[in-house]
Amino acid sequence: MKRSVVIALAVTAILLIVLFAIFGSGSSKKFNWMETYKENSVQPYGTKVVRSMLDDFFPDGEVKDIKTDLPTDLPLRPDGGANYVFVGEAMFLDTADVEQLLEFVSNGNNAFISCKSLPYDLMFYLYYHVCLDEFGLDVPWNDLNTTRDTMALMNFFHNDLLDSLDYEYRYVSKNVVRRYNWHYLDSIYFCNMDNGFSELGSFKDRFGREHVNFAMIPYMEPDEEDDPGGMFYIHTNPIAFTNFQMVDEIGKGYAEKVLSHLSEGDTYWDAYSRIKEVTSRRRNSLRSNTAELTLGNQTPLKYILENKHLSWAWYTLVGMGILYLMFRAKRRQRIIPVHEANTNTSLEFISTIGALYFNKQNHLKLCQQKMKMFLSFIRNRYGISTKKKDDIFMEKLSKLSSVDQKELSSIFDYYNNINRSSVVSDETLKGFHQALEEIYKKCK
Repeated sequence: MKRSVVIALAVTAILLIVLFAIFGSGSSKKFNWMETYKENSVQPYGTKVVRSMLDDFFPDGEVKDIKTDLPTDLPLRPDGGANYVFVGEAMFLDTADVEQLLEFVSNGNNAFISCKSLPYDLMFYLYYHVCLDEFGLDVPWNDLNTTRDTMALMNFFHNDLLDSLDYEYRYVSKNVVRRYNWHYLDSIYFCNMDNGFSELGSFKDRFGREHVNFAMIPYMEPDEEDDPGGMFYIHTNPIAFTNFQMVDEIGKGYAEKVLSHLSEGDTYWDAYSRIKEVTSRRRNSLRSNTAELTLGNQTPLKYILENKHLSWAWYTLVGMGILYLMFRAKRRQRIIPVHEANTNTSLEFISTIGALYFNKQNHLKLCQQKMKMFLSFIRNRYGISTKKKDDIFMEKLSKLSSVDQKELSSIFDYYNNINRSSVVSDETLKGFHQALEEIYKKCK
């Protein structure tokens, strides 16, 4: 067992040294390649650059953050044409948020939403003109489609925005180009109905297949025809607006053309509604009664391993589990059962007998029982024999109990007188009892 403890301590020390060497050294700065879309993050997939671009893009307006929720921070009728901007993996809007956003747009403002999973509660209102499939059946909203590839060539449909060279985007993680789920709107949603989706931009995969990833849809309250209404702009690839894509002129130029659709008033940046794509897809799946749940390009283990701190926590947990199995697998001594300690029931017996003698007015027997209890107390408390009650015994008991020797001798003399009597009165019993109680109180 000692050898096992030494080996375990040695392995733990080695692990601590390795972890310190990795986390304690700040010489090599590593990037976080997770898609956080945080507006204050300078990591590859944060949105600090595009957030700063909004300040310069609309100099006459002010960029404001939604910190609490939409009903609190998003005004229904701001001064001039205003914009609502959301960039993230997915978004969550409750009923009050949806109502506030719809009324905000219906009052002549714009909403730009770029995410990989659109809220079902919002699309219920934006896609209320249901298209028909080739069999004449209604096509309900079923979220976005995906195509998996290492690159996407994005561009616009309008001649004023169309570039002769496509805007090339690649997904990079840890400085390696990897396959990625590029999201798009299915062509079946564009059925040329009034107030339906309008195509603004698309991307091509490496096989030349074109998919719509940028669209607009006008919105106005159905019962308010005099209200001019505003526009919802939907972009299905938020990764195009991250820091990594904005470091060159290609990505910056594309983002500027996308944002040129917005008004020049105040802009409300929404980071409060940002959630993970898998959460949004699970919620939309439940709402639309579908059983399929798409995890995107990440599994839980992949998510852990791609995060430096989580990955080392995972490795440490696995290592400790292996060590536990190694040392616990050895044969161990059987657990010794715990037995209850023997209890001394003699005092309880004496107390019961004493009560019986008292009820029968046998005071002599009761005094004898009280002396037995006192002698038992001396043996248990001080560990001395009570067979001989001579001067040596009295001196030793006095030192241990801190009770005066004369007082101890008097209690034994008191008892000897009682023991020689044939009849013991109530007063004698009472006096003997009080004398014993005084001794008990003084004993240490």
